Amino acid sequence: MAHGREAARDGGRAASDTGSFKGDLQALALEIAGLYQQPRARALVEGVVAAAVRSPEASTAWATVIAERNRLASRIVERAVERGELPPGTDGIAIISAVGAPIYYRLLVARGPVDDEVAEVAAAAAYAAALSGAFTPGGSPGPS
Repeated sequence: MAHGREAARDGGRAASDTGSFKGDLQALALEIAGLYQQPRARALVEGVVAAAVRSPEASTAWATVIAERNRLASRIVERAVERGELPPGTDGIAIISAVGAPIYYRLLVARGPVDDEVAEVAAAAAYAAALSGAFTPGGSPGPS
């Protein structure tokens, strides 16, 4: 699982701050996609996920990596709440998962290219869902 920890270091820094929630989500999605556009990084995550399916130890290690990456990336949502772009109580981990899910689906399930377009669409969809209240208790929309 040393390679999984290496992958965590590659994506284990705090999320970019563009000054807007929409910009931050797009920057995050493009960063994730950019990582997996590199053949070595793509092969690494494919191998780590395959190992995690077969080994409880690898699964636990991968879950720890993803939890830390999500924690760091969810700072995007905290900043958006602080700026008044989203209401308090918005689920940051759910939003970050919504950004990453289409990218990881393309990478690991559909086995297609992870290009900037899939990243931009993922960010736009997560942004629209967040503004609609999909990630807040009771589904209340954010500020207008």
